[in-house]
Amino acid sequence: RVFVCEPLFKAYCREYGRNLRTGVFIHWVAGKGDIIIGDNVTIDGKCGFVFSPRFSDRPTLESGSHSVVGHGCSFVVGRRIRLGEYCLIAGGVAFSDSNGHPTDPGARKSGLPPSPDQIRPINIGNNVWIAGGAVILPGVTIGEGSIVATRSVVRKDVEPYTIVAGNPAVKVFDLRT
Repeated sequence: RVFVCEPLFKAYCREYGRNLRTGVFIHWVAGKGDIIIGDNVTIDGKCGFVFSPRFSDRPTLESGSHSVVGHGCSFVVGRRIRLGEYCLIAGGVAFSDSNGHPTDPGARKSGLPPSPDQIRPINIGNNVWIAGGAVILPGVTIGEGSIVATRSVVRKDVEPYTIVAGNPAVKVFDLRT
């Protein structure tokens, strides 16, 4: 971990803070983009980071300080995905700010990329917990202090301090009450 995994991942980062920690697996990083990591971040297990410069000159993945990303998470970045501070991302969570293909059948058949309006950044607020196997779709903002339940598919914004669950994810509890 100390001699291979962490130095290799740090080499992919444009910027990283103190105490960046990885597990004993080598993360999969494909494409060219910017990884910006805050202080005291753990990226555990084996995660996948795919950057698509087809949509943006420098797609960016950013993680705030004191966040943890679990084993088997995947990030597909066409423009920007941002994790706030103190976020807990459980294993197997998938983030994608693009569908990867256009929704128009003719454009797909022609091999065209999605239109620019179909690449929508993802923004995860501070102190958010995303449970295992959740899927976060393009354009989603998850508000501060929220929780996303296991295997939920989040396709719409989540209000701050809310628990969402299901496919599609819906509000099941307000944490402020």
